[in-house]
Amino acid sequence: MSLHVGYQLNQHQQTKLAITPEMRQAIRILQLSTEELTKFIQEQKMENPMLETEDSTDREVEELEDWFHYVEKGERETGTLQLHRAETTWENTTSNQKSLMEHLEEQLRFIPLDESQRNICLALIGNLNEQGYLDIDSSFFCKQFKIEERKFEACLSIIQSLDPIGNGSRTLAEYLEIQLRHKSPLNEVAIEIAQHYLPEVANGSWKKIAKELGVDIQKIQHAVDVIKRCNPRPNSSYSTTPLSYVYPDVIIRQNNDRFEILFHEAATPRIQINTTYLRLMKNSYGETVNHYLKNRYQSALWLMKGIEQRNQTIYRITEIILHQQMDFFKHGTSFLKPLTLKQVSEEIELHLSTVSRATQNKYMQTPHGLFPFRFFFQSGLSQELASHTVKNKLQKMIQQETKTSPLSDQKLANLLKEEGIPISRRTVTKYREKMGIPSSASRKQYASR
Repeated sequence: MSLHVGYQLNQHQQTKLAITPEMRQAIRILQLSTEELTKFIQEQKMENPMLETEDSTDREVEELEDWFHYVEKGERETGTLQLHRAETTWENTTSNQKSLMEHLEEQLRFIPLDESQRNICLALIGNLNEQGYLDIDSSFFCKQFKIEERKFEACLSIIQSLDPIGNGSRTLAEYLEIQLRHKSPLNEVAIEIAQHYLPEVANGSWKKIAKELGVDIQKIQHAVDVIKRCNPRPNSSYSTTPLSYVYPDVIIRQNNDRFEILFHEAATPRIQINTTYLRLMKNSYGETVNHYLKNRYQSALWLMKGIEQRNQTIYRITEIILHQQMDFFKHGTSFLKPLTLKQVSEEIELHLSTVSRATQNKYMQTPHGLFPFRFFFQSGLSQELASHTVKNKLQKMIQQETKTSPLSDQKLANLLKEEGIPISRRTVTKYREKMGIPSSASRKQYASR
């Protein structure tokens, strides 16, 4: 048997999908939110002179022609460059909300402290975490500042006495205790529970607490109610998260018995081709300039086409949502029906991934409020009932239950079955936990409020 090694040329055909730059940009535009699309348009406008928005101001043709001659000839001229800056007025500025750290440091200025105490207090404030708790090793801190534990505790007490009371606590129990000691009248049972029985409170083991403290269960009930009125997080009023505004992509407006679909055009700038540059492109300023303008013109057309395709896709999806969820638009969230992305993609004959991108980070203004598009795609227990509807019914049942004898998950499941909703106890438990509602044992009350 002989082995032959050699080279040869073979020709064959194959079919593959090639994503062009235009398609890639259209896919990106489709999945952008309104805010992201606005930023993207502004970026493209800065890069592409062919693009302009309705608030754009055309330059003089003569200035542009001089510039193109300059580019083509490569000439350089010396001169004075003038920058036009918009005047900054106090009316155009916004004031940011103070952080917890700034609020505490401001109060510290009015407390008579020596330099060492002030430095220690400032260091403690600087070590507060995002929730307002002090999450450091006290022995390590004392070693770093070369102080005794007693001085550390004294400075920490100063921080904890500032507004909000109790900030700088090391644990939830300590924070609750400080707040309770500043309440009037003083509730010793509540303080004892905050110090030693928070896990039992979370589990609803009130009888155990009452037995160990030697008090009746009504006092435990009252003490727990006092604790629940305390703030669990010192930094709750001083969020470090900046405000984010949501702009609806689509507005559903009711006009008598009909519903209209409107695009929120004010949320995004309207773009068009700059007519000045379009006229200049038709003139001859040399190969370099003409080639540049034609490329920019093509890019502008791609962008405008991508935005138009995005709007058409969102509109078609909105039509399906409006048709399928008509009961919701007429009567509210309790009438939401099951709807999937696959159903929509089949009805408008678009790929599932296209529908998924088009509904991502998009919002709809309805007569019942502002909702993300994904809100309307609810999983259902049946073809006539969405999970959101079941959650609403569960919430109403729990709100109307007898507080001294709350409904168990099994009882809730039985009540829903009586209303024609086939649901298991495990599903009721899952929905209840998703809504942040405690178990029946934790909801039980032993005294009237």
